Amino acid sequence: MKYRLKDSLLAILFALIGVALVVLGLGIIKNNLFLQNQVPMVASGIMFFCVGTLVFFRATIGPAAENLPIYPWIQYFLILPILLGIGFIFFWAGIVADNFFVIFLGVVTSAAVILFALSRWPGKEKP
Repeated sequence: MKYRLKDSLLAILFALIGVALVVLGLGIIKNNLFLQNQVPMVASGIMFFCVGTLVFFRATIGPAAENLPIYPWIQYFLILPILLGIGFIFFWAGIVADNFFVIFLGVVTSAAVILFALSRWPGKEKP
């Protein structure tokens, strides 16, 4: 029980950090980083929020919940933005730095994540 409480509090902290990054990145709260980092801040905020939600989901779920049909879908749609965000941040860093190798790395990473996601589609029949 003690670990579940710690995990839940950590998950809430990560989700709040994600919300703060999205709010700052969208310019709802003005700061001096707004013009330079708005797109990566929103992407990382979404990633932080999804990580916090995923950890909270796993910390508060019951032992028999893994057998529910919605369980793989929830995990799938929480892990997918985290992985896609990594490729997007590589892509954006390459654009800002005008480095074609980093842009290519971001595109390849995102394509690999999309192929992996399609192969792991939760609704797909398992042999």
